[in-house]
Amino acid sequence: MKLKWQIIILFQAAVEIFLGFVITKFNILPLKYLIVVYLVLFLIFRLMYKFIKPPKRIGKHAKKSRRARLGKYVSLLVSIAMIFSSYMLIKTNGAIAKMTGMSEQKTVIALVALKKNGYKSAKDVEDEKVGINTKQTSTYLKEGKSLLKDSVSFTEKDYNDYKKLGEDLYSGKVKAILMDYAYETALEGYFESFNNDTEIIWSHTFVEKNANTANNKNVTKEPFTIIVSGVDSRGSVDEKSRSDVNMIVTINPNTRQILLTSIPRDYFVTLANVGVKDKLTHAGMFGTTNVEKTVEKFMDLDIDYQARIGFQSVVKIVDALGGVDVYSDKA
Repeated sequence: MKLKWQIIILFQAAVEIFLGFVITKFNILPLKYLIVVYLVLFLIFRLMYKFIKPPKRIGKHAKKSRRARLGKYVSLLVSIAMIFSSYMLIKTNGAIAKMTGMSEQKTVIALVALKKNGYKSAKDVEDEKVGINTKQTSTYLKEGKSLLKDSVSFTEKDYNDYKKLGEDLYSGKVKAILMDYAYETALEGYFESFNNDTEIIWSHTFVEKNANTANNKNVTKEPFTIIVSGVDSRGSVDEKSRSDVNMIVTINPNTRQILLTSIPRDYFVTLANVGVKDKLTHAGMFGTTNVEKTVEKFMDLDIDYQARIGFQSVVKIVDALGGVDVYSDKA
């Protein structure tokens, strides 16, 4: 069954329209170049239309008839090429979105117990004492406690600092602690082997949408700033964690200059979300936007964009480049 030339040219037109839609939606080209793309797509269509359309009479126009038959194959090849281009654009945009479009932030509320106790689930702390740092409590911790109480009954013991909370866990005065797991690093500061000594026996992950704080700037003509927050999370980059790397990247596209300003993680600053003095690194436990607002406040500047990089990113990059072999005579 031969395909009619009208069907083939309409198929090409549909493919071209879809390609144009993809390019427009992903906003990958400035308007002036976008207009050029539209014009090129239209000219390709017009050219193929004239190429594929058969003559009204055969006979002395046999060569034109053969050209029209050839035009069908050329049109199909052009359409396939455009479909492939659309696919690659969609795939590339998806990969970029994974890196740059971190639209969610995760808060893990965890019930943590000592491994030596052999606890495997929340049921193991039935009618036992569970420690909670109420000074550092949050909406999610309250919600997590409510969810935990729906499945198990326990006695709550309140604390005002993590050092005492950890001491009582190790001494057995409480059998487990319920915490925002972003503060696990705070406990490691007091108990170096905390991560190896404990395990999560129950957890609930709360997911919230990140607010878009980006400014609408013409980055090809206007100077702009980016705050880079390097978090110490060993898990997913969207898990709340301390911001150990805080760097302001100032870019001037007119002079083609880039200024990197690194801010020590232990700067004692006023955290934007709570209004009290603390280490800058702790701002990260409340999200990258909080880091951005905190830095804006104490440095008196406007930050246009933010970037968040996880610890595992370094590992993956090194592995992708072939890895690094480390030999040490120390255990």
